[in-house]
Amino acid sequence: MRIPFVDREAELKLLNKEWNKEGFSLVLIYGRRRVGKSRLLKEWLRGKRAVYYVAAQIPYSQFSDEFSESVLEQLGITVPKDFIAALKILSKEKVAVVIDEFQYIANKEVLTKLQRLIDEHLIETNLKLVLSGSLVSFFTKEALGYESPLFGRKTSSRKLKPLTFFQAKGLLPKDCLEALRVYGVVGGTPAYLKEVYGKGFEEALEAALDPLGNLYDEPENVFRTEVREPRTYLGILKAVAEGKVTPSEISNVVRVDSSTLKKYLEVMEAMDIVRRERSLKSKKGYRVKIIDPFFSFWAKFSKYSGLMEIDKEKAIEIVKAKFEMHMGEVFEEVVRQSLPLLYSKGLMKTFPAEVGKWWYKGEEIDLVALGDCSSAFIEVKWGSLKEKEVERIKEELKRKAERSGLKRCEAEYLVIAPFCEGDCVSFCDLFNQSTS
Repeated sequence: MRIPFVDREAELKLLNKEWNKEGFSLVLIYGRRRVGKSRLLKEWLRGKRAVYYVAAQIPYSQFSDEFSESVLEQLGITVPKDFIAALKILSKEKVAVVIDEFQYIANKEVLTKLQRLIDEHLIETNLKLVLSGSLVSFFTKEALGYESPLFGRKTSSRKLKPLTFFQAKGLLPKDCLEALRVYGVVGGTPAYLKEVYGKGFEEALEAALDPLGNLYDEPENVFRTEVREPRTYLGILKAVAEGKVTPSEISNVVRVDSSTLKKYLEVMEAMDIVRRERSLKSKKGYRVKIIDPFFSFWAKFSKYSGLMEIDKEKAIEIVKAKFEMHMGEVFEEVVRQSLPLLYSKGLMKTFPAEVGKWWYKGEEIDLVALGDCSSAFIEVKWGSLKEKEVERIKEELKRKAERSGLKRCEAEYLVIAPFCEGDCVSFCDLFNQSTS
């Protein structure tokens, strides 16, 4: 099923800016697999004179042959059966050349040849060269890194991330709670949203837990594509999902020392799967949080996939009983994503220039937003709140804010829940008011 193309406005604006300006462009678009890079590029290429080619793990000579065939098919131009020579011919006119999954053919020799062609010839042309791929480590180190032959040649680059909740709204159910729960299962990766498009919460659960479905082994495939030791990364993911969030706790479970763990976490952060968090304005130890709802869901609930084959109804019943606790974590992350929207709607006075959590000796504030001379202290609750509950939570929030030492000249205190009464922010009201 072809799902609607939603959001990616910033990325389309960047690509169109490169297309419209005079001169050569080298644009790098990258992000983990299935995050929507190919769809974005195809949408951008509509109506443009362009060549779009998807690379594979084949020899350079075979790649060059296939690329020249693509040029002939898409532009009607005969070019040499050598990628570098073909680019030189194509640069005689304004044309976009997109090489998707570029990492498969980009060894050091190819990168060096491309660098020389850019410096000696392409820089004086109107060719628009877009290199895209799903191997995040390749693009951050070998394509963009200081030692890369292409270092300093790019005109733009963009790391594509999963869609936020509001960005994905057009692909989610119309009902707010149903939309939040579906997002809590698959998150904002377009390919995962495609698997549950037009479906409700229970159908999304079944799709994610089905051992024969397309989502079941996706986390393993993501890590297998990106890293050499997928088991260790999956072990870290499961440890965090089970509540082991400090470096020492994770290290004890996964059996890796803290210095090695740091390297694993850096890779997972680059893949937008986890985030290391410190108490705001503190330099002391950190916690690890899974920020992608689907990876969190998989780490917590994939163990019930075996039961799905034996007794589907029982498996769904067990997961649903545990799911609300999972949604508490997901909803907090959704609210964090949405703070700029709350500010733009006037629901929060503090511009969220810096956002984080605060904790100290067993006390915690879900979110703190700091502006130039203001601060917002925010408690996030998954559920419906009565007016008296809101008042109680807000008084407790004010007490913790005093203790935090984070109050600025102006302070505000927000309680946010899907539905609530009294002096609070009803998230679902915001959902219903906002456009897709």
